[in-house]
Amino acid sequence: MEEAKPDATNYLRQCHNKLWTRSQFSTICKVDYVTNNLTESFNNWIKQYKSLNLDDLMDKIRQLLMLKWNQRRKIGKKLDGLILPHIIKLLNEKSRELSLEVAECSKEVAEVTTLGGSGFRFVMNLVDRTCSCRQWQVSGISSKHTLAFVTSLANEPIEKHVDFYYSIEAMQEG
Repeated sequence: MEEAKPDATNYLRQCHNKLWTRSQFSTICKVDYVTNNLTESFNNWIKQYKSLNLDDLMDKIRQLLMLKWNQRRKIGKKLDGLILPHIIKLLNEKSRELSLEVAECSKEVAEVTTLGGSGFRFVMNLVDRTCSCRQWQVSGISSKHTLAFVTSLANEPIEKHVDFYYSIEAMQEG
């Protein structure tokens, strides 16, 4: 894009850099995917109430959220472990067949190199919960680079390297 339309690239960097590139996303909100599905799902959830006055619509949305959070609390009370089952499944899938080389700097910091091909290097810090690919910071779920490092350490549970947002405790709190 930079070669074909340099003006467009400059415009996007100056005016919309936080919107169009994941590398610029805030790390406050944790999300492991970025699509329009969330918006479409929300619109479908409230479509029968869109004809209400604004005050009534906002109150209905408040009520729907209250019911949803209560439903999640009830589900959370039935779960065991530290993190949500679908996150454990995702981490297990990510940790299979990793072709990465781990160079441990300390118990908390390592450099992971992609084998065969690009040879890209990524630095992660377990204490700061950062990986230079930024996936861990943006999603709250360990990147494959972090998983390679964590699984190379003795007695280091992968559950410890997932944001509280994905914990069963957070779900129980609603």
